[in-house]
Amino acid sequence: MALPQTEDEMQAFLTGALTKAFAPLGFTRVALDPRGDAWDSLLHKGTLGTQYMRPFVWQRDDGMGYTCDIWLEIRDMRVEQVIRRFTPNEANRPTATLKFSSFVSESDLRVDSPSGLKTFVTKAHELFAELVSKAADMAQLDALVNGEREEVDFLLMLQSYAPFVIAYLGRNPRFDDMVIRGDKRISSDPDNPVSDLLRIAVYLRTRVNVE
Repeated sequence: MALPQTEDEMQAFLTGALTKAFAPLGFTRVALDPRGDAWDSLLHKGTLGTQYMRPFVWQRDDGMGYTCDIWLEIRDMRVEQVIRRFTPNEANRPTATLKFSSFVSESDLRVDSPSGLKTFVTKAHELFAELVSKAADMAQLDALVNGEREEVDFLLMLQSYAPFVIAYLGRNPRFDDMVIRGDKRISSDPDNPVSDLLRIAVYLRTRVNVE
């Protein structure tokens, strides 16, 4: 048995293998992503939100198989209700995106045989089974998203203020410093001297109890 010859065929093949592996965790195969765009993928719906698994496949330049990756997009209602309140334009963005490629070596992304695909899926299952469990706990999700940094990754901040909400709900002791540093990087608006980030921080501090 050989691997499929095209990226589209390989992605469908990979998604089928992931569907079988992740069914015990409650994931089902879907044809549309959370935004309604076509993407052969997996989805799990829980009481706190959804976890969406998006596979990626690229043919290798050397012609020896494929490079594969998986992105796990977390949608947490506790975070997103705050985002919708202050920055509704960000409401369609995931709370957090955890990439398989961020946790493994480059060689682990290479799939050049059926046995290589089996190994890839096994490693993905081991990793994401743990990450899905951790993502349900806000302190552990904060550790995954923000780590030990005193400043939110600027690219993440450009996409959404979710990392700050995660930090607060996860009781990150660096939350106030993260907000101060983040606010300094936001372009000032004469019509709105108080940034959305500061509004979110005040709301969290005064209206959301995490004790």
